[in-house]
Parts: sequence; C-alpha cells; structure tokens
Amino acid sequence: MEKSSRLRYWTIKLLKIALLVEVAWVVLVNVLLQIPFTQDVINMIRPEKFSVRWVSAWTFYPFRVHVREASANGDARTQSWQVDVAAASGSINPLPLVLKKVALFGVRASDVDYRQRPRYKPDRDYSDIEPYFPEIEGREPSDAITTPRKKKRPWRVVIDDAEVEGHLDYWLFNFRGTADGKLGGRLDYRTPGGPLELDVEGIDLDLGQLRVNGEQEVFPGGKVTGSVRFDPFRPSEDKGLALLGFLGLDLDVDIDVNSLRFVNLFLLDLKGLEVDGRGRVNGQLRYDRGSLVDGTDLDILANDLQVRFGGHLIDGDGMVGLYLGKESGGDLDLRFDYNDLSVRLEDDPEPLMVGSGLRLLVGGDARIQPEPGKLNESRVLRLLVEELLVPDIGRFQHYLPAGSPFRLSGGESRFAADIGIGAHDADGWCRLQSDGVSGNTEIQEVRGDLLVDITVAGGSLVQRMLDIAGSRVVLDEVRVVGEEQGYDDEAWAMELLFAKGVLSLDNPPAIDAVAELAATDSRPIVAMFMNQDGWRPDFMARALTLEHIEGTAELLLADKRLRIPEALVTSDNVEARMKGIITEEGMDAALYLKARKVGAMLEIEQDTNRLRLIKPLQKYEDYTVDP
Repeated sequence: MEKSSRLRYWTIKLLKIALLVEVAWVVLVNVLLQIPFTQDVINMIRPEKFSVRWVSAWTFYPFRVHVREASANGDARTQSWQVDVAAASGSINPLPLVLKKVALFGVRASDVDYRQRPRYKPDRDYSDIEPYFPEIEGREPSDAITTPRKKKRPWRVVIDDAEVEGHLDYWLFNFRGTADGKLGGRLDYRTPGGPLELDVEGIDLDLGQLRVNGEQEVFPGGKVTGSVRFDPFRPSEDKGLALLGFLGLDLDVDIDVNSLRFVNLFLLDLKGLEVDGRGRVNGQLRYDRGSLVDGTDLDILANDLQVRFGGHLIDGDGMVGLYLGKESGGDLDLRFDYNDLSVRLEDDPEPLMVGSGLRLLVGGDARIQPEPGKLNESRVLRLLVEELLVPDIGRFQHYLPAGSPFRLSGGESRFAADIGIGAHDADGWCRLQSDGVSGNTEIQEVRGDLLVDITVAGGSLVQRMLDIAGSRVVLDEVRVVGEEQGYDDEAWAMELLFAKGVLSLDNPPAIDAVAELAATDSRPIVAMFMNQDGWRPDFMARALTLEHIEGTAELLLADKRLRIPEALVTSDNVEARMKGIITEEGMDAALYLKARKVGAMLEIEQDTNRLRLIKPLQKYEDYTVDP
C-alpha cells in the first residue's frame, strides 16, 4: 500500500509539473510570438544571411508552432531566396540542437510563393536574363561569395513528414510559373555545400502557365503526379548533367509544351542530332540514376516536330514515342513518326523534299546519362523513308561546289531510304531518282534521267562515317542542246560506280571515293566539248568520238570543294586524263587527250580555256592540283 501511495504521489506531482511547463510554455512563447521585439531579435542574429517576419503566430504545446502570413528570405553563397506562406506549422526536436542538427517534423504549409535568383559570378554574363530575375525583399542583387569556405563543424538540417498544399507560385531565375495541388516529402542537408538528399512524394499538381523571360510561354498548363528523388549529392560540385546520376523519377504527365528540347535528354551522346518543336506530352516517365527503367511509356503528339541533323531540318507534324519495358525487350525505343513534313537546309527556307511517311528510330540500352567524350556504343539509328518528292532538284546544288559549271534544275524527283547505323556498323540504302533533270551552263544545256543509288555497306557512329562502296550514279537518255552542236539518243547511258567510298557525317558532309566510269560512247561529251569557246578542230571531235568507254577517278568532296587528283578514261586507242579542282571561284583543271599518237591538253582556269598542242603530256604531268 505504501509503495502504491508513493507512486500515485509522484505521478500526480509529475503531471502537475508537466501541466505547469505546458502552461508556462503556452503563455511565455505565445507572448513572445506576438510582440514585434521577438522578430527584431531573430533578425539581428545574421541579418546578412536571413531574415523572417510573420503577421500572427501561436503554439498549443511545446516545440510546435503555427504561423500565418509568414515570410523568410536570405543570401546563400551563390543564391538569394525568399519564401512566403499563407499558413504553416511545424515541430522541432530540441535535443539534436546540441549536436548542431535541426530536426523538424510534421511540417505543413499552404499557399506558398517561392523565389530564387543567382548571386553574380565573375565568369558569367547575366545581362540577357537579369531583367527577368525575381525581386527578393530587402536584398539587392549582389556578387557571389567565391572565397574558400571556412573549416568549421557543419550544421545538419533534416525535415521529415513535410507537406505543401494549395496554390504554389514559383519564380526560379528567369522562369516563373504556378500550380495547384499538393506534394510531400523529406529533406536532409548538411552545411556547407552538402550532401543534400531530397524525396518529393505524393505529387498531385495541376500546373498553370510556365513562362521564361517575361511573357515567353514554355507550356500553358497540364497535370503531373508521382514522385521525384535526389540521392545524396553536393550542390556546389554536382551540377548540370551530372545531377542525372542522382535523380529518380516516377511521374505521370499530361502537359502541352511549347518546346520539345527535353527530348534531347534521351539523345545526349548523339552529337549533331537535336530535337525541338511543340506538342502534347502524355504518359509515364520512369527513371533511376542515369537510366530509364521499365514502365516508361511516353507519347508526344507534335503539331510542330523539328529534328536537326548535319545542317538539315526535318519539320512537320507527327508523333514521338518513348518506350521501355517488356514490349521493347528492355531496351530504349525512341520513335519519331512524321505525317506531313519538309526537309530543308537550315539556312534555306525552301524545301529539299516534301511529303509524308518518314520515320526515325533510336534504340540501345536504357542509359541516357552520357560519359564525357564517350559515345554510348549501344545506340542504333534507323531512318526509313517511303517516298518524298523533290520540288526542285536545283536545291541539291548546295552539295556541289559553288563554282561548278553545271546548275541543276527541272525534272520530277523522288527520294526513298532505309539506313541503319550503330556504333561500329551500318547497312541500308537511299535512292534519288529524277526524270528530265537538266544541267545548265552559259552556252549549253544537258538533259537526262538521273539515278543516285547509294548503298550503305558499313559505317560507324563513333567515327561518324558511312561506307558507300557499291553505290552508283546513272545518267541516261541524255540530250545536249548547244550553239555549235547537239546530241539526242535515248539509248545512251553512263554509270559511275564507287569501288571505294566513305561519306562523313560531318556538317557539311564529305566524300572520299574511287569511282569506276562506264559509258555507251562519248558523243554527248564531244558535243559539250565542241560547244566550248575557242578553236575546236573537227579532227579532235572525230578522235574523241569513242565507244564502250571505261575509266577510273579519285574524288574528294569536302567543304564545297571537289578535288579530282586523277581521272583516267580509255577506249580502243584513245585515252583521256583529267585532274583539277572546283571551288566557289570556279574550275581549274587540266584535260589530256590522246588518240593514237596525237595528243593535246586543254587547260581550264576559271573562265579561260587554253588548248596546248606542244608537249601536252609533259604539261599535263607538270600541272598541280591545289590541296
């Protein structure tokens, strides 16, 4: 009985003490929260670092506080920030403060306005976007602190069981947007400079308009649900694309976007291939620390889909699909399917090709975070073109040297392709067929049917090249119309077969090839020869009239310069040699002709032609071609 009485006594006494502490806490802390002096004292602690204010605040039990219309702002080493809330509450565990740990839990906030802008670094120019940075209450724009951090025991801030709901305004640098809904999560940050760990869960937001640089719209609105996670990283060190190695996403999205540039995240190691445009993004995005994961199923209905590659722009409407799962065998499956489209050079408003039925496929493993300077060697590209029309084949003059004596024009042309290329191999074909194409000079016109049939025998994304050995260029049904002589014979044909050939995928592309020539006869060539200015004796025309012509030529086409180090054509007792270069200034070349024992050399320098009959072979051999 005595022990029971004593236990009851101490229990009642402890309850009284707890009640007194509770009453003292409520009275004292509520009084402190109501008087302006408390805010003044807090703001005197580190005014250069942070300041706070609130309209009303109260507490019902120890270590939990509720506030209304509260605001806080501050300057970190490289950022200035401000947060305003209509209402907030939270609890703090006081014991970890002894170990320099701020432990908050049960944090609730509603109707939040968050702003952040950079403090200026000396090596960056902010002049273009500075007018669109947010104002931070009481803090003028200032320079970042770049001096080494002082070595001292860090603080750790841990926020558990946090939840934000209601209306959200955010203004980050030159981006400003709104959202309505709720999200929750956890934050663990160690000062100074990290590591920082963040889990945002239960995201359920109706997104409002997001703008950049004032009134430029990024997207008008949308819906996003799911979660975002950052594994521990150091904000001062892990920046830009490096953050992809710490990021985790499990999101369902339905958003209209005015820029599809985010698709480039899935093409980070395919240099020269860029995506942009507008469309509606819908589906699931699953991502974990550098790689997409099963369940990713994203569709983009694009009313303006732009793909740039090698100086070309494919523009039109269509679909983009991003998939990863059982149906794709666990590999990345990224598809660009065009409906109506045009293909043009980026600096030319007129199209090279128009039509529908173009598909670009990107495959490989699920990793999308690039290794600096290294290609993801699992990547595979495939281009499928059913058929596109060429409105004006003269647009293809771009690929020829500006000083070429021929100007392409006319003819109905069609283009089709099926080309696949991986890190170390490639296959496929592409074909350009044109009926009634013409090549015009000032004194004559050459017309015919043209077939450019490219065979892809190999290639490499690593080396950015295609092996086009086996490709051919066929010209038939040729007609020459000139002042001195003409030619018209449907049976005539010429074929240029690439015995060796390498096509670089640089911008502009380049070709290094050895070609074999086969022609029915030389009559159209003779007609073109006779139409040149200057003395053209009939005996040379007769000597040059040959049948069953064969030959070889070295061709180097790069930077709109065509070099022919050597070309040789033979037939019966006649041979012709040529070497020269065609640039934007014109053509410089030497042509050596020999029929039986009679030889001559035609030297072409820009617009001047000279016929050499004395020691023509020696003069040809002495002629040099500029590199």
